[in-house]
Amino acid sequence: MRARFCRIQGDAPLHTTLEKIGGAAVVCTVLLRASAASAEDPPRDADDDDEVLTATATVEAPARAPVTRTVQREEMASVAGTRGDALRAVELLPGVSRPPVGSDQPVIRGANPFDTQVFLEGAPVPILFHLAGLSSFVHSRVLESIDLQPSNFSPRYGRKVGGIIEVRLRDPRMDGLHGVAEVSFLDTSIMAETPIGKNAGVLAAVRRSNLDAVLRSAQSLGDLGITAAPVYWDYQSVASFALGEDDRLRLLAYGSRDSFGLVLADPNEADPAVRGAFGATSEFHRVQVEHRHRWKGGSSLESSLTYGRQNESGSFGDVGRYVFAIDTLQARTEATAIVAPELRIVAGVDALANRFDGSYAGIPPPGGEGDAPTPLSLQRRISLQTETWVPLPGAYVEAGIRPTPALLLAPGIRADYNHQIGAAAVDPRFSMRYEATSSTALKAGVGRFSQSPDERMAVVPVGNPNLRMTHALHASSGVEHRIGDAFVGSVEGFGKWITGVVAATPEGRPPFYANAQDGRVFGAELMLRKKPREGDRFFGFLSYTLMRSERRDAGTNAPWRLFDRDQPHIVSATAVVRLGRGWEVGSSLRFTSGTPYTPIVGATYEATTDVYSPRIGRPLSARNPPFFRLDARVQKTWDFRRWKLAAYLDVQNATNQANAEGFSYSYDYRRREANNGIPILPILGVRGEL
Repeated sequence: MRARFCRIQGDAPLHTTLEKIGGAAVVCTVLLRASAASAEDPPRDADDDDEVLTATATVEAPARAPVTRTVQREEMASVAGTRGDALRAVELLPGVSRPPVGSDQPVIRGANPFDTQVFLEGAPVPILFHLAGLSSFVHSRVLESIDLQPSNFSPRYGRKVGGIIEVRLRDPRMDGLHGVAEVSFLDTSIMAETPIGKNAGVLAAVRRSNLDAVLRSAQSLGDLGITAAPVYWDYQSVASFALGEDDRLRLLAYGSRDSFGLVLADPNEADPAVRGAFGATSEFHRVQVEHRHRWKGGSSLESSLTYGRQNESGSFGDVGRYVFAIDTLQARTEATAIVAPELRIVAGVDALANRFDGSYAGIPPPGGEGDAPTPLSLQRRISLQTETWVPLPGAYVEAGIRPTPALLLAPGIRADYNHQIGAAAVDPRFSMRYEATSSTALKAGVGRFSQSPDERMAVVPVGNPNLRMTHALHASSGVEHRIGDAFVGSVEGFGKWITGVVAATPEGRPPFYANAQDGRVFGAELMLRKKPREGDRFFGFLSYTLMRSERRDAGTNAPWRLFDRDQPHIVSATAVVRLGRGWEVGSSLRFTSGTPYTPIVGATYEATTDVYSPRIGRPLSARNPPFFRLDARVQKTWDFRRWKLAAYLDVQNATNQANAEGFSYSYDYRRREANNGIPILPILGVRGEL
């Protein structure tokens, strides 16, 4: 047996005894020759009895960042509390804190949710989760994998100082028609895929929530004046074409929509301005075309072009209203060159442009972090009408160098420019990985990261056109160790030092926003993980994060104070057991420290407006109660000759914990009531699969 050529699949550097080249999997064409009867037998022609085989050997490769946590769809589809939604499992990974109530972005290693970017196939998307985090925006059966890079991410990614989540969609299966239909109390979804000829296939999925039907059936909710119950829907489609042996073309289309509305007939007790119609709608759509060419030696050229539109609208009674449309255009080209077995170079262009068109009328931006909440009745009104393009070009280069087979060095650099504020950033980065033994690897990284302010923060009259970029220095190191063939343990320490954080000015005074804060985050993560393998009955993981996130006024020696997303202790655990005969049970646990808040110690009566203004204590000196949630799941699957049927019960917050976050106050701030989270939520579902 001898190899005639090898073609690389994947984009991560890999050391293997077969070929010292890059890739996550090696596909080799192998020529098998029939054995000669004796040395005197004449040589045979290759076409006589030879058989050409193509085999794929998949090997896990070190990623292009010191810490990359990859979630495979098959691994996380059975996790309790997710209803089979693999993206929801991101919340259980180390370093992922509980987000603010109603947020559609996770909090990664103590950062602001805005500091994290979600990518789908290399293109930025505005959300990860639907309303209240009940579901992600991508059908799990369309997913290939999810990568979480909590810090020190590759130069391929930029414009953020927090973390990166990369979502990848799989190609359609080519072995016939397949489909999945699922109905639960929460939503209904359908997915179908089929080949089109020998070299092409299509896949499509659509999902819609059932929350509006459930809420309308609850007569008691009529008192809330709900006019548009929470509704979400999403869709994804993939068309893949093989253009010969070394070229692939993919067309993607996907989108999502969330909406909610209610009417408050009576004024709020504490603030008469809080009344009337409240509601919001958020919708986005993307179309994307990708082309990839790979050469026999492992080098490749990948290009993509993405266009998207995002519509945002909302009304908040007498407080304000907004309507915005955001057009997004991104072009990305990345070339990978295998210069030598010991050297791999990646260079790319990442050009992004956003067009904003819309209006806002209402109160000014909220006060600075930790400031006293000002009653809406006492705030002035402003208005804004804007239409502008914001080009954000970027470029990067990264090398993979192996001076020895066990050592991988990955220096890189990225450059970004923001046309709106006229600012540029050049960010050098470096990571390394050392395979100390066959089961133990050491890893480390350091780098600079830059982030532009939200475009709406830099628009007059509600923002500051003189804002600068925020910069951060990331440093991390850790060790991975394989325990036998089934378990992997890891320990990582990390630190982030952030300068020029954009924050609202106290009491919303002009220029409304400024680079007014510095920040720092440091901590450690531990994780023990057992991945599912063929025939295994059990898999799961256990993780613990110890962390502290702080802020202070920029350029001063003021003492550090807690950041409002600080959660010192994060414990996550999940386990799935396959009992046999189609039965599967699982449980997930999540514990986090409560977030800091600024206590209200009294109030002052404003006679002219008949409203009480709160007096605050020391900023962020109190902490909300800890968060605890236990989820449970049981599923039964019936296998028929051509299809499968599954029924499941997924119970979120099985112990019905209150999980209070924040408080509502009486009109004079003498009494308060905790704002509790989602109570016990049993979700029954049925799924059919062809």
